[in-house]
Amino acid sequence: MSKEELAADLARRWTAARRSALRRVLAESPASGVGSHEVDREDDAGLLERAMASKGAATLDAVFQHSHALGSGFRRYYGVDLTLPDLARLLPQLGSPCHEQGLQSIGAPAAAAPARRSERLPCGATPAACTFWREATLGLVSGTSSTVYFTRVSSPLGGEASCVDVLHLEALSDVCYQPPPPTVHQAVRDASSELERTAPGARVEVLGLQEGALHVRVHGTTAICGLDPFTVLRGALARAVPALVIRDASAKPVLAP
Repeated sequence: MSKEELAADLARRWTAARRSALRRVLAESPASGVGSHEVDREDDAGLLERAMASKGAATLDAVFQHSHALGSGFRRYYGVDLTLPDLARLLPQLGSPCHEQGLQSIGAPAAAAPARRSERLPCGATPAACTFWREATLGLVSGTSSTVYFTRVSSPLGGEASCVDVLHLEALSDVCYQPPPPTVHQAVRDASSELERTAPGARVEVLGLQEGALHVRVHGTTAICGLDPFTVLRGALARAVPALVIRDASAKPVLAP
């Protein structure tokens, strides 16, 4: 099978996997008001709208799981573990509106791990479709490769004017984040000072913005009056920048002590 035939086969199978995920969610949701025969006849856009309206979180989880299973099966069947160049070449051929314009190398310092980046103006997709494609792509990439990560850096969902996706080899790479504006930097400095007064030795690491949300890590301290340090920091930041969404990027133990 040629590379072109392989890509076409994967595209067909991924389309089927995404549709299967939507059908499963609707079949498990009597409140959707869709019979099995209607599901069979309805187009993907209609299925997505109904599934997200019925069970949004379950729909995103289903498309991730189906896409991941497809990717894992593809890797086992063909005995391949797709590389960064492989995925950068394949994704634009698989039917996603997110990567129609291709992925380009990021001009990072020579010491940094290589990465590929796609950027385009918003395609007009609904918020539901935007998150659906993000989770589908995340599942497919993580299934077909053991070395490549996928991150959506910006999208209209985060208030940004463009859609940016990145394929990268380091889990916490600088290419996965956008720098916060000066006002947010100042708010973080003030909130960090407040946290340090409560918990001497605490240190706040700002990773950056992803889809409008600020990702931070708190180092060097434990619970404060029963609250974890991130909760204290988030409260201080919420008072300074109420509209800002803050995510805890701190490493978590797999098992509770």
